[in-house]
Amino acid sequence: MYEDRPEESYNLLLILAYSVLGQVLSQLQNEEVIAKKSDKLGYMMKVSKITLTWQDYNTLDKGREARNDLAHGAILVEKNDCLKYINAIEVELKAWEVI
Repeated sequence: MYEDRPEESYNLLLILAYSVLGQVLSQLQNEEVIAKKSDKLGYMMKVSKITLTWQDYNTLDKGREARNDLAHGAILVEKNDCLKYINAIEVELKAWEVI
């Protein structure tokens, strides 16, 4: 489907997918579904485990770390890993009935 796309371009999609996850968790903070002490993604993910059912938290947390390495250290993530993390976010958002 995306065979002509440069491998590195999947990294942008990874950043965007985690941005969406962060926005969803931020909205849940605003709705007081999860604690609101920090707007950092790692914190929001961790405290959300109390009230949300995660399908694959560990994969998403590893993806968050990869996203941080990319965003703050310019360390590229392999295409297959990008797709794995993006798909895992989609699974969570569907399970939470966000999409």
